[in-house]
Amino acid sequence: FTQRNSMFGFEDFLRGQGGMGRGGPREPVDNEGLYKTLAVDKKADARAIKKAYFKLARIHHPDKGGDEEKFKEIQRAYDVLSDESKRELYDRYGEKGLQNGGSPAPTDIFDLFRGGGRARQTRTPKPEEIVKTVDLTLTDVYYGPEKPVQYKYTSATKKTVCSTCGGQGAVMQQVRAGPGMIMQTQRPCPKCNGQGISFDNQKTLNATKNIRIPKGVKNNEKIKLSLEGHQLPGMERGDVVVICRVMKHRVFERLGADLAMKKQLTLKEALCGFEFKIHHVSGTTLTVKSGKNEIVSPGQLKRIDDWGLPQKGAYDTKGHLYIKFEVLFPVPGSIGAPEIKKLSPVLENLTYPKEEEQKITLGMGVRVQLVNLNSAQFNGKMGTIIREEAQRGRWPVELDSGKKVAVPETCLKIVETKAPEKPTKPNGMETDDYEEEETVTLIAVEGQPKFTPAAVSGTYDEDEEDEGRGMECRHM
Repeated sequence: FTQRNSMFGFEDFLRGQGGMGRGGPREPVDNEGLYKTLAVDKKADARAIKKAYFKLARIHHPDKGGDEEKFKEIQRAYDVLSDESKRELYDRYGEKGLQNGGSPAPTDIFDLFRGGGRARQTRTPKPEEIVKTVDLTLTDVYYGPEKPVQYKYTSATKKTVCSTCGGQGAVMQQVRAGPGMIMQTQRPCPKCNGQGISFDNQKTLNATKNIRIPKGVKNNEKIKLSLEGHQLPGMERGDVVVICRVMKHRVFERLGADLAMKKQLTLKEALCGFEFKIHHVSGTTLTVKSGKNEIVSPGQLKRIDDWGLPQKGAYDTKGHLYIKFEVLFPVPGSIGAPEIKKLSPVLENLTYPKEEEQKITLGMGVRVQLVNLNSAQFNGKMGTIIREEAQRGRWPVELDSGKKVAVPETCLKIVETKAPEKPTKPNGMETDDYEEEETVTLIAVEGQPKFTPAAVSGTYDEDEEDEGRGMECRHM
């Protein structure tokens, strides 16, 4: 039994098997492949990388007859090199750095002892981010321009840590709270006034940086300018975060990559045809014409393909433009007897859609049957709804047996009773031998109607708080 055996062969492991010994060669880092894919130099700036990507994408895009796998390689190369943080990882560690989230895998056993794994790395502190907001129009979202961002950042030459609080900005103080009782409280450090850290030659500087707004940028999307923020000793340089704020448009509403707008047509245009122009956010004027013999209904929705906004991250893909039509009818008094005489024969000969049948919906007093329940006790039972509205998605129903249950709408089937052709007066009321008819007058209502209360103010109503409550019939 020797010292060598007591190590259970671990010494052999340390001496290196498969190149893992101390000082063994590390695997070379491939950090040029993605640049070769885009055919750009490693020192190329963001603009050159984007230009190269679009040039290759036009050639190799599958919709243009290109190879799909080749296009995926180009897309991935651009995704990495257009992102500053990913590009930095790739330049330092290659593909493995991207796979391991920024830390290369340990190449020898001593890397493990030194904390070569990512979990043991200590990150250099950074100052807080500088946050700025840039206002964008839908035209900016469409084209993705370059925008200047002005901001102020702090610079200093030397960092001094307070010797009293150790940079914490606070100290602990013992306070006597009573006989034999001592409390410990925290208070701002009296030496540094709670600052903890001070800097020599600290000054505020002005800076202006141009940022490239991506096409199709979303509202409140953030763009980071890495290492362009506060520059303080003992810290990695801070970042600047730019928040993109897309302003509301007078005509268009944004719905993802789609645009939506309203268009009003006169009754003549809706019936006899129309032509109008749209000043698009791209600067192009679109001419819109109705189809042959086309009739536009109030509230009708139509679409113009590919005239929305660019879809962020996609190649040459745009959303659609939706138009909702409103039809303007003539104002009262603008049609006289001669015009009516001419219009009536024309309108009478037109073909109209079938009038929509008025169907009863769930509500107070409606007869229903319980269906789709896995309970033989309730399934198929008949009852009557005893509330005007559902409560938490369930309708209160009084069964014919007198039991009250709460049932989901999906488990209720309306049982319509055949209504009489003509309403009859209740028993006890006087009836006449002739059918009652009365000509009534329609009054125009402007704005929100003021409804008439069901009862005079102060009239006593019995409390119906408990009405409609019963056992809950769940859909098992």
